[in-house]
Amino acid sequence: MSDIMPQFSFRLSISLIIGMWLMVNLNISILAQEPKPDFMVAPSGKDTNEGSEAKPFATVARARDEVRKLISAGLKKNIVVLIRGGLYEQETPLNFGPEDSGSEKFSITYTTRSGETAILSGGKKMKNWKRGEGNIWTIDLPEVKAGTWFFRQLFINDKRAMRSQYPKAGGWLSVATCSDDAKTLGFSEKIPFENLGGQDIELLMLHHWSVSRAIIASSSDK
Repeated sequence: MSDIMPQFSFRLSISLIIGMWLMVNLNISILAQEPKPDFMVAPSGKDTNEGSEAKPFATVARARDEVRKLISAGLKKNIVVLIRGGLYEQETPLNFGPEDSGSEKFSITYTTRSGETAILSGGKKMKNWKRGEGNIWTIDLPEVKAGTWFFRQLFINDKRAMRSQYPKAGGWLSVATCSDDAKTLGFSEKIPFENLGGQDIELLMLHHWSVSRAIIASSSDK
């Protein structure tokens, strides 16, 4: 996201240059200031607030909905939404469409304050990890057990962790047979597991110019 830029400044400069020197000096002081936002979002805010600097919203989606009301009523000026620095965890996708666009005369800007960084993340923090033997860590995730949550990536200290896999990193199984509907595969090597079905184990398959991923429904070590 870019710093807040006073979008009226260039047009204002032209009119002031035509005027007196005193007014030009006044324009310089205006350019040095950030414009007052119409709505503000902050990690410490609440979506029940009014969206002001004193009482900011908690989510960008809440600010977007208020901007949509202004757009529907007809924009009368440029609109600025200031997103304060911090982490914003997204429970649902944040969608923007044509209904969020400005007009030929007025713009819509979502930005951060100079020197701040706002992060919109769809990830979830996992707490209460338990250390087992060696360097093995486990965690109980009820949503995963219930089948309501499935994820493919895990980041530890901002680094993507490698998932447990078979064969180990660098090794691949060779496909020996494939059914007509491509739902049943046979491998040249014997898989040392009885049944991988129902465990949310994913099969990653490389083939011509593409990659396929599928959850294993059932398997046999034969």
